[in-house]
Amino acid sequence: MVSELIPPDFMQRKAFYLEKWGIWKTRFVEILRLYDPFHSYWYQIVIALFFVVLLLCVVTNWKRFLMPFITGVPIASKPRDNSRWNAVAWSWRALKEGEGAKRDPVSWFGEKYGRKELVEAGELLHIYRSIEEVLRKNRFKVRSIRSNGSIYFRAQKGSARFLGSFMLHIAILAIAIGGLIGSFWGWSEVLYGKAGDRIPLDDSGYSVRIDAFHIEMAEEGGIGDYVSDVTLLGGAGDSIASANIRVNHPLVFSRFRVLQHSYHTEEDEFEWAKVKYRFNGHFLYDTVAIHPNEEVPIGEDSSVTIRIAKFYPDFKMRGDYYYSATGFPYNPAVQIELSHNGKMERGLLFLRYPRFNSTFKIPADIALVDVEPTFYSGLQVTTNPGSSLIITGIILGTIGLILLMFFDYRSVVGGLNAEGVFMKGAGYRVAERFEREFVRLTEAVAERFKAVLKDVKLHGEDD
Repeated sequence: MVSELIPPDFMQRKAFYLEKWGIWKTRFVEILRLYDPFHSYWYQIVIALFFVVLLLCVVTNWKRFLMPFITGVPIASKPRDNSRWNAVAWSWRALKEGEGAKRDPVSWFGEKYGRKELVEAGELLHIYRSIEEVLRKNRFKVRSIRSNGSIYFRAQKGSARFLGSFMLHIAILAIAIGGLIGSFWGWSEVLYGKAGDRIPLDDSGYSVRIDAFHIEMAEEGGIGDYVSDVTLLGGAGDSIASANIRVNHPLVFSRFRVLQHSYHTEEDEFEWAKVKYRFNGHFLYDTVAIHPNEEVPIGEDSSVTIRIAKFYPDFKMRGDYYYSATGFPYNPAVQIELSHNGKMERGLLFLRYPRFNSTFKIPADIALVDVEPTFYSGLQVTTNPGSSLIITGIILGTIGLILLMFFDYRSVVGGLNAEGVFMKGAGYRVAERFEREFVRLTEAVAERFKAVLKDVKLHGEDD
């Protein structure tokens, strides 16, 4: 936002902004380097602090980011009740008998208050294979361990989401490092020059010579593009390369990027101005081209001379003071001097608003037809040694965002022992969506267990 509000040519046109903004605002912009915020001390402090905080975040939370890939199978505890939607527990008898077990109060109270119907240890692994089969069929990755006669398992899918989160943090860290490197050791400046000027590139010994600058007009009449023909020169002034630079088509050489940034004009700098005039008694206008510091005679007897005393690319007026409000030819105007019989008078001629032209005592109608300012091409010269890290971070961040967007992590833990089985939904992103999936999963597991338990003999045991 700051780089959009404060013009990057602030230092080149400091006197102009001092007049426009006043000393306090100009001084404030200069001290805080708001014309180049990415290389200001306050930005470096902020991005350094951001880097430290992000680094601590990654270092202290890397296990959480990579949890699905580095953690083993937890020995999960059986839920106290089945009141929660994401927890179920069944006895083998309830699974085997199904609805019949619910309708048999004797068996139900017996099971609850002391009588267990157990499966033998040798059958437990066979039964576990059936739940593993159901989980894998639902695209869960399953891991299991044995402990004290029980089998515990963890099933999960969408684990790439955690990897995406980790990659996104690493990507932002890489971008922050690249930004730090670029802020401390990079360089960016908008340099202006007109045709023939030679602009040094930092203290590298290289320089860019502006051979020509022109503005391409669009079909509808507006500005289509700014184009600079430049030559890259070595330390000895030898030509290394030539390029046609336009917006989004920079010259890339070594660690430098030379971009077409903008253009501007200066007061009193113009190539020529065309003025038309008609003396009283004449029907047709005559046109004359006037160059800087040139006094041109007009009229049949050449008794009147005209000279361009001042050129304003964007004429503004404050009291009796005339000045150019911007460096762009929005409202071109010239101040002319007319001399006749040893007398001289001054007046203003406007290109786009001729009705405001000054009137003169000389019996002639005078108007400004055209004016060609001296254009300065604005070249943004940048070098950023951290750009490769920033690009790498952007690529990693894009991949991480894709993984975050398209993968939904879900985790189910549970255990089997001689008395029964339990399952809990241990990790999920959207509760409503996972609840539907968990219900379908537990129903499929219960049906599969029921089919397997048909051939399994349960053994009663009194506590």
